[in-house]
Amino acid sequence: MAQKMKNKAQSERAHFKRRLWERYGIHINRFGYFDLLDQVKRKQSECVMIQSNTRTVHKVHIDAAYLEGKQVPKVHYDESGIDLLVVYDKLRGELVTVLPYGTSIADIENYYND
Repeated sequence: MAQKMKNKAQSERAHFKRRLWERYGIHINRFGYFDLLDQVKRKQSECVMIQSNTRTVHKVHIDAAYLEGKQVPKVHYDESGIDLLVVYDKLRGELVTVLPYGTSIADIENYYND
């Protein structure tokens, strides 16, 4: 039997989780993902840049309690957790990707002004 294809929103969600693992060494489940997404949707995140009509960059926060246990993140975090820069797709209401650790707003602006 053929495998069911993912729609665009599901693909974006899978891409976000894969990049979070590759860049930060953090696995999140659907509850962790939706916690980050809710920070954006409820305007609890900081919108740092508008990339296009549908994409915005936000600063969200993963709580340190979520990181403790068997996970060992690749980046340093303090007792409060880690701040992440994520790209949000307003059209689909999904997080698209997480930017690499240490990326600054100036780095993003330089990249998109080329």
